[in-house]
Formats: sequence, structure tokens, C-alpha cells
Amino acid sequence: TAGAAFGTESTSLIHLAKRLAQPAMAKSGLSLAGGAALSALAARVLHEASELGPLEGLRESPGLPRALASLFSELREAQQQHDTQALPAHLASLFKTYEDEMSRHQLIDRAGLFALASESVPASLAPCLFLDVRVETVCEAHFVTTLVGRAAAVLVTEAPDDAQVFLALGLAEEKGEVA
Repeated sequence: TAGAAFGTESTSLIHLAKRLAQPAMAKSGLSLAGGAALSALAARVLHEASELGPLEGLRESPGLPRALASLFSELREAQQQHDTQALPAHLASLFKTYEDEMSRHQLIDRAGLFALASESVPASLAPCLFLDVRVETVCEAHFVTTLVGRAAAVLVTEAPDDAQVFLALGLAEEKGEVA
């Protein structure tokens, strides 16, 4: 059959994002930072901060950098980094410094990876099959939406408890029963 393609490739969402973003990361000199690197970055930000507000008493707490790195990662994954008005001033200041340091050191986190991968998705894709893909954050939802929008055809299967996640993230419409 002319034009037919056969084959499958099994991958996870994060591995697909890494593969798609890798050329842009290499071209820009960006490195993917994991939990330990992000905690170290948060520790540096805390050390250099002149005012921590209510967190001042916790400045020397060994768990504070990890907790802040986790909070900042969750904000970025929810794509809330530009809406810091809801944060107390001391946290907004720390968050801005944290992001500035990420940029200065040419680091990206999971949110940055998914954003770069979304920008790197080819204009047209072969048909895609998503088998029980867990989409848990807004940045992942944006990536999947981009993949779905550019695929020639899409089939998605989901576990029953994932249906509400897909609905909440706007990746599906409620059609009645979930099979």
C-alpha cells in the first residue's frame, strides 16, 4: 500500500517531551534540572535573600529549600508563574529570584521542558494512540493538546478515574458514560 506506515513506538509523556525538546535545549544550551538541583537553587536563593517574612524563623531549616523548590515547581507546572499577585510578597520575591537564577544558569524544570516540547511538536504528526496517559498538570495538558491538535488521528484510552482529570484539564468533553 503506497504511503502506508507500520510500526509502533511506546514511550511515556515525559520521555516524548524530552525527545522533542532535546534539539531546542541543545541549541539554547539549556539543561534539565531535577529535584536535587532545584532544591540547591532554592537553597541559594534563600541564602541570598535579605528578608523572608514569616519564613525567617525557618531560614536554617534543612527542609525549607526542598519545600520551596516543590512549591515553585508546582506553580510553574500549573502555569501560574506570571500570576504571582496571589502570593505573599516575600514568596513572590523569592519566586522571581528563583526563576531569574534558573534563567541565569540556563536550567529548565519539568514545566520548562513541557513548554519547549510543545513548541517543538512538528506541524503534522502520524496518527497517535494514547493508552492510559496520566495528565496531571496544566503544562502536561498543554503538551497533550498540542500533540492531539497536530496528529492525523487520535485514539485515547483512559482509566475510569482519569476521566475526571481529562475533563478538568479540558482534554475531553463529557459525553455520558465512560467505558
